[in-house]
Parts: sequence; C-alpha cells; structure tokens
Amino acid sequence: EPASMVLVDGAWPHMPVVTSPVTIKKLVVGPSTNSALTLLAPMVITEEAVLYQNAVITHGDNGVVHAYSLDMTVGADLTVHSGARIVADGLGYDPKYGPGCGQGDGSGGSGGGYGGMGGSYYKPGGMTYGSWLAPTNLGSGGDRGAGGGAVKVTVGGTTLLDGDISADGVLGGTYHGAGSGGSVWLITDFLEGSGRISACGGQGGSPYWSGSGGGGRIAVYVLRGNGHGSVSMTAAGGTNAGDRGAAGTVYVKTATDTCGYVLVDNSNLVSSVLTHLPAYSNPVNAELTQTILIITNRGQVALASDERVRDILVHTNCFLTLSNFFLRVRAKEHHLDNRLLPGPGGTNRTDFYSHIIWEGSGGTVFVLR
Repeated sequence: EPASMVLVDGAWPHMPVVTSPVTIKKLVVGPSTNSALTLLAPMVITEEAVLYQNAVITHGDNGVVHAYSLDMTVGADLTVHSGARIVADGLGYDPKYGPGCGQGDGSGGSGGGYGGMGGSYYKPGGMTYGSWLAPTNLGSGGDRGAGGGAVKVTVGGTTLLDGDISADGVLGGTYHGAGSGGSVWLITDFLEGSGRISACGGQGGSPYWSGSGGGGRIAVYVLRGNGHGSVSMTAAGGTNAGDRGAAGTVYVKTATDTCGYVLVDNSNLVSSVLTHLPAYSNPVNAELTQTILIITNRGQVALASDERVRDILVHTNCFLTLSNFFLRVRAKEHHLDNRLLPGPGGTNRTDFYSHIIWEGSGGTVFVLR
C-alpha cells in the first residue's frame, strides 16, 4: 500500500534521497522552509504533487557515464509554485565526457554539444546527438564545465508551472568551455502558469576567450489542452563567450495541433556553429516528418542527411545549410520567412534553395502561442 502522503519540509542541506523505485499517493515539498528531494530512481505519485516556493527536486550527479535521471510520474495535478524548482543544472556528464564533449588543455577549450554544437574556442566544439522529439540524454561536458542533466515528468492532470524546470549546462571558466544543456521532457494533460522550462548551454568564462555550451533539448506534449499558458521554453546556447554554442531544440505539441512545431532559437546570440538535422550522432532519421521546423533568433540548422518536414520557416538572421542533401517539405512553396506569401521569395537564407523539394498543394495552418 503506497504511503498516503510524503511531506518534505526542512532538513536542508541533509535532503532525503530516493534510491529505488517508489510509489506514493501524494507529495508535498517545502511548504515552510528550504527543502529538497533527490531522486536516484523513478518516483510514481498516484494523486497530486505540490512544490511550494522553498522546494527543490533534483537527481544524482552523473560523472563519466549516464547513471541518473529525474523520472517522476504524477497521476493527478502537479503544482510548481513560483520559486520552486525541478532542477538538473550541471548534473550531466563531467567535463570532457559525453557524446558531445568539448576538448581542451591548459591553454583553453571548447563547449560541450547536445541539441546544438558547443562553441569552438581553441578546440572544435562538441557535436550534436539524440532525439529531437523524445529527449532523454544528459548534456555533455565542455572542457571545464559539466553538462545539464535529464528530466522527464509525466502528469495525468494539470501542470501549473509558476516555478522552474531546468537542465542547464554550467560555466567553464576563463579560456575554457562550458557544458551543454541537458534534456527536459514534459508530458501533461494540461499546462498552465507563467514559469520557465530551460535547457540552455552553460555560459563561457569570458566574452573573448572561451566557448559556451550548446543548447540542450526540450519536448512538451500537452495531451488534452490547446496551449501552454505563459510558460517560456528556452534551449539556447550559452552567453558570454568568444564563440557561443548553437541553439538546441524545443518541440511543442498540443491536443489541437494537427502537427507539432520545433523551434531552433538562439535568443539572438551570434554563433559560428550549428544545429544538425538529424543529430550528428545517434540520430533519429525522418523524425520531423509531421513537424513544422522554425528557425529563429539567429538559429542555424545544417542537414546531416536527406530529411522531410511538414513545413518550414527561416526567419531573418537565420540560415539553413543543405550542402549535398535535400529537404522535402510537405507544404506548398512559400516565402521562407512567411508561409502566407506563395512562391520562393528571397532565397538567400539557404545555400542551395533548389535542394528544397516542396511537395504540398495547400500548405499547413498553424498558430504559435
């Protein structure tokens, strides 16, 4: 019989740790004082979970292998009050470890990659890997900064998110590379609130002499609702670096969307490195067939194989590199920056416009909320 309620209120910094899979009825964290719960194994909450402003839920610190993730299932509603955090910042791979690790020596180093490449200061930046739509990987370490962890939360009712869910990479230090963002995967019936979901690359240690981390990956599925409230979602490369990391990926699909959309958004940070479609290593080919690809705010996407998407937008100051590959778009030809304007329009936002194969007859209607 599951415990009727688990209350975590106090004991900071000696926080309780879940070391094996557990099922409880209700979870309440931090109603009156700083409180934290560390998950080293999956937790199932059959009823509701409430995280007050003093609450932190996190997972174990990974090292050179993927040992820990945060895996929490809530049967009813999840409430994350302002100030509460579900957090895995810097809990991914250690520096110089992971599929997209940065490189370096005593003179300097590059940022780790995951959703986007790491910044290439002194050494090549770390590469991209893993799924765009079902992200479960840890972020990779830069040459001195750790990557973000991995968070998966499944909610059978409403997620009211006024706090944070984050898996950011961390600082690498002057001359050295930061870790990449990790992964956040949220599946919920409804999503409301004005909180934040983040899987950003770690900041560089100097605006001139370091590589920041590449962005991680976020996927949000709203199974019954038609929006995500005012919740912000960001997987940009890290700031404050001689070479900033590339944008990671943010996928959103609600119940009323015919197809989901994925954002490659670098928050207007200039970067010399790229976001690969599909990922450079451990790719999921043809993953975006039913997805609208939106490249915005200085995002830069490079095809790594022939691919197909439902539709595409490439906004100002963004670029799509096709090289020898072809992108099939299941929509009627339109301007790359405005799907309401038919025909090719300006074609200078890609290297080989002729490698875009428009297959549709009527296009796709969608709304960004």
